[in-house]
Amino acid sequence: MRVKARQRHYPDGRTVWTADIHVAPTGSQEPERFRVTAPPTVTTRSGAERWAMDQARRIAAEGRPRNTRRARETRAQREAAARATYVPTLAEFWPVFVEFIHAERRKPNTIESYTSAGRRKLLPIFGTMRLDRVTEIDVQRLKVSMQAAAPAHVNLALGVLSQVLKLARTHYPAVVVPTIKRVRNLVSEHLRVYDQTQAAALVRVLLGRPERLTTLLLALDAGLRAQEVHALRWSDVDLVRGELLVKHSLFRGELTTPKSGRPRRVPLTTRLAGLLAELGRGSEWVLPRSTLTKAGSRLANAPLALDYILASAARTAGVPNLRPHALRHTFATLLLAAGAALPSVSRMLGHANVAVTAAVYCHHLAGQDQAAIARLEAFIDTPVSAAPTTGTLVSLAERRARGGR
Repeated sequence: MRVKARQRHYPDGRTVWTADIHVAPTGSQEPERFRVTAPPTVTTRSGAERWAMDQARRIAAEGRPRNTRRARETRAQREAAARATYVPTLAEFWPVFVEFIHAERRKPNTIESYTSAGRRKLLPIFGTMRLDRVTEIDVQRLKVSMQAAAPAHVNLALGVLSQVLKLARTHYPAVVVPTIKRVRNLVSEHLRVYDQTQAAALVRVLLGRPERLTTLLLALDAGLRAQEVHALRWSDVDLVRGELLVKHSLFRGELTTPKSGRPRRVPLTTRLAGLLAELGRGSEWVLPRSTLTKAGSRLANAPLALDYILASAARTAGVPNLRPHALRHTFATLLLAAGAALPSVSRMLGHANVAVTAAVYCHHLAGQDQAAIARLEAFIDTPVSAAPTTGTLVSLAERRARGGR
């Protein structure tokens, strides 16, 4: 261990003492050279040498000082390696995901659904888990924890988890998104609809209350979602053409786009058009606004809720309260049962494509299979002479190819 002190002069007039220290730091067998600068309180050579000897003993006991170039380089390398291998937990990454869905301008109700699913279902299970350690077994744990929940709620939580992991993978390459299989949602087997008798009973008990009946028929006769019913304005009603322009949805007093993100036009039934023509136009809104919600809290732009109107009407009519979305389901199933074309029904519902409409509603049409068998039997019972055979069709095709009749 040896030291050598020297004085350095700077152009601005400052004078400092530096020292070259030759010492083996703790954990090392070979001595190394360290150049250190004494504090301004050291003003003499002897003082600089005493200070340098103290630093040499400290290096021998504690290791390299943190302010040397080599120590800084080593520290930077360790920090870079740590950053390269660092993966946050779900709880640490969750604020980043919430900020992302806000930046992507997801709908307010979508943001609320995602944040609620994360807070209630994902964070309790995955909150302390690093995102690169989420496996299919952990996904199964989530499914088991939600066995009593509806399939739609389980699939919502699974979808949010998948989106979180995919976003994390763009920031942390170590994250691997496991296979996430959604649970089966046999919507066609438990689709809630009113039959024609029940629907007529709901309408009958609201006769004489045009505002409430209009609210109900906007869902039952036009297939609007509850939030679309509440968002309807007079500028969206064209009584001359007999149609509605559905371009808004109302969520917590805020106008947003419909679920599909695109406006759609829905023709009016005669009874709905008549009710709309009789309503007063005291404001821009078709339905009168109430300042009080069901819970008693004030909310701007809130009409009397469709679920309240349906619950009251169902209780009076003696039919089950299947919730407001059942009115939309009833609209679609009655249209299809009446022979409406599937693409037309899909457009009026605002579905992204016809496959969605077919998957949800076509399996629920009562009596369609029996009707198909009846048509088959009618064909079988047709006299043979009247029914063309394969040979007859082939002969006809050959004659037409030769120019015959």
